[in-house]
Amino acid sequence: SILSMGTPWNYNQTFTGAYKAPFSRIPVLDFLTASVNYNATYRWDRGATVEGMQMGNSIANQAAWTADGRVNFEGLWNKIPFVKDVNRRFSSARRGPTRERKPKKFERTFQLKADTTLTIKHNLRTTKVKVTAVNAADDKPFPIRSKIVDANNVEILTKGDQNIKFTVLEVENRRIEKVRVEILPVEDKDDEDDDDKKGSRGKDREKE
Repeated sequence: SILSMGTPWNYNQTFTGAYKAPFSRIPVLDFLTASVNYNATYRWDRGATVEGMQMGNSIANQAAWTADGRVNFEGLWNKIPFVKDVNRRFSSARRGPTRERKPKKFERTFQLKADTTLTIKHNLRTTKVKVTAVNAADDKPFPIRSKIVDANNVEILTKGDQNIKFTVLEVENRRIEKVRVEILPVEDKDDEDDDDKKGSRGKDREKE
């Protein structure tokens, strides 16, 4: 009935627990890792009733333990100062030199328009670009005038009907080092001559 909340037919219960040893907080044992997991299940099923006779209920339970332990031998050997220094040298040698970042580039051939400007969408996501052009027929440099619209578009102001191959190249930022120039005062020769004359006159008066 609704008042008795019906008749229970089955019941399931699960329990899971995990523990990880705090070796990472102990400097002497930080090369070790260990964990333990526990999982338990319980199931109850109501038995069937045949012609007023109940066949009985069934119960099942299960439990499982799992443990995991690992040793980091590199961390163990690094406890020795000499071995740690050797590992550091070899690891830096394996990395090798860092590769320089190549500037992004966009190339495509467009036909100029005789009555309007041409807008090129390069999608380089930067306004610091350099636009060059060559004639698609003979690969000779072609003079153009361009204007940067935004980070993804440039406008070609040159008009015509030629097929031109455009190259939009990202310009890298270069740091300009400031040079400090100190200006030292220069003594005037005329002042030196006047001082020499005054000194000579003083000597002549002493002689008199």
